[in-house]
Amino acid sequence: PLFFRVLGWVSCVFLYPKGIVMRPKGNFGKRLMDCFYTLGPIYIKFGQLLSTRPDVVPTDIARALQSLQDDLPPFSSKIAIEIIEKELGAPINNFFDNFEDSPCAAASIAQVHLATLKGTDKEVAIKVVRPNIARKIANDISLMKRAAKIIEKYSKDATRLQVLKLVEEYEYVIEAELNMRIEASNIKQTKRNFTDNKLLYVPEVYLDLTTDNVLVMEKISGIPVDKIETLREIGVDLKLLSERGVEIFLKQVFIDNFFHADMHPGNI
Repeated sequence: PLFFRVLGWVSCVFLYPKGIVMRPKGNFGKRLMDCFYTLGPIYIKFGQLLSTRPDVVPTDIARALQSLQDDLPPFSSKIAIEIIEKELGAPINNFFDNFEDSPCAAASIAQVHLATLKGTDKEVAIKVVRPNIARKIANDISLMKRAAKIIEKYSKDATRLQVLKLVEEYEYVIEAELNMRIEASNIKQTKRNFTDNKLLYVPEVYLDLTTDNVLVMEKISGIPVDKIETLREIGVDLKLLSERGVEIFLKQVFIDNFFHADMHPGNI
């Protein structure tokens, strides 16, 4: 569609000052994914949203954007260890055994390393916020605010829609996402909300090992919800799975008034 061709061209304009030269040929979805990744976390979030909407974007583009969910290039494991040790205030071996240098997943805001708790057989996932990401997001938000002010100045519709307030609301949301203590609190609250409810398993969070930039939680294994053939192969009732998924979400929204708002397959 023309819209996505234009989007790719606009991305080139943003990327040109960064020294990126877009190839005129090749898989468009892959090139669009590269654009979003290079432009940074806010654009990656937008790409994640598009990847879950094959009803809105062409299927091949949605499929290409799926790698933005949890398969982005990781940052150095050495830096990850330095962040963990700085946040926890001691060498990593004081807290974890069998720490895996290679991350098992990497997304827009953080990447995840696996380990076991020191002196135990409890497997954990350690989520480490990307270095300098707060500054990058602040720069992008600043640009978006300036653009929103200009748009509102020349567009009555933009003024009516309060575009600047939308950007400010997004700023509040993404700043909360950057804080692992808030994420830990959200996980704990969700776990409390599903006490004695067998439909949803919520992993344990280790608050004593969680800081603003590091989240340590119980490692659980599962199959991403979009791996339909794999689910069929192991005999999952897809109709029942769908019903339970809807029931879980409706409980969160209408009973708990506290719901998971980023339900792409990388998270479910």
